[in-house]
Amino acid sequence: MTLALGCVSNPRHAGWEAYQSGDHAAAVRTWAPLAQDGDARCQFFMGLAYEGGLGLPRDDAQAAGWYRRAADQGYAPAQNNLGLLHARGDGVPRSAQAAFDLYTRAADQGLAQAYTNLGVLYLLGEGTARDPGQAEQHLRSAAGKDDPRAQALLGRMHLEGLASESSPEESRAWFERAAKGGDVEGQYLLARFYDIAQPGERNPRLAARWYERAADRGHARSMIRLGRMLLAGDGITRDDERGAGWLKRAAEGGDAAAQHDLALLYARGQGVPLDRDLSAHWMGLSAGQGVPEAQRKLASMSGAPRQ
Repeated sequence: MTLALGCVSNPRHAGWEAYQSGDHAAAVRTWAPLAQDGDARCQFFMGLAYEGGLGLPRDDAQAAGWYRRAADQGYAPAQNNLGLLHARGDGVPRSAQAAFDLYTRAADQGLAQAYTNLGVLYLLGEGTARDPGQAEQHLRSAAGKDDPRAQALLGRMHLEGLASESSPEESRAWFERAAKGGDVEGQYLLARFYDIAQPGERNPRLAARWYERAADRGHARSMIRLGRMLLAGDGITRDDERGAGWLKRAAEGGDAAAQHDLALLYARGQGVPLDRDLSAHWMGLSAGQGVPEAQRKLASMSGAPRQ
């Protein structure tokens, strides 16, 4: 999500200071009359406020309306964000074609995030014909502007053989740029690259390090893999309690695989107290999400016939 940094100039500075201090309601009160008077950047901010529920009740339709007013004035971040709403169907009819058109208008002004979003549509063939070459071109344009999401996507294209002159080393280099740029998915992908590399090239120590960075930011798949590595002492000092803690955090977030693993830990008393009831509880949650192994184990635990 792009923030309207241009709104900091006078007389908007007080609103920006309020926003930075966490007083979103005061910021909205300052910016609303300016937006009503036609200030495109503050119209964009009103869209952000409605979309994120910042100082206003969340309302995607209102967000779309404000984004559209700014987009009609040619404000690229608003064009991009309105495109995102159309891509998801939030507050506006879902339309990949509308998203494509809006991203194109924003990209024509050089907005990195719009190049990235266009690249995704070309990869998926949504709103336009599928064209990995065009996808790579747009993602490279965004990556050249240091957009870490584009860098992570380029890494995946190289890894999956979709990019020109694909190679594992190019993939690793793009993942590393994305990870160091703060992209949480890039951090996970770099960790996974080191984790699943060929024998002799695998680096579990670096994998664990990057999984932990992504896990610290709430990335569920990283939490699970880090938890498993801690439980096994794989690339990191074995610590059953920490490993169980990461699995529990992912399980509490609703991840079915983590719920299954946590149930097993409670059944064994590994990293957590031995507790058959909690084991059945977590196994039941995992089974309810359709994990076959959890369904089999739950049936065995309860004595019920397998389905």
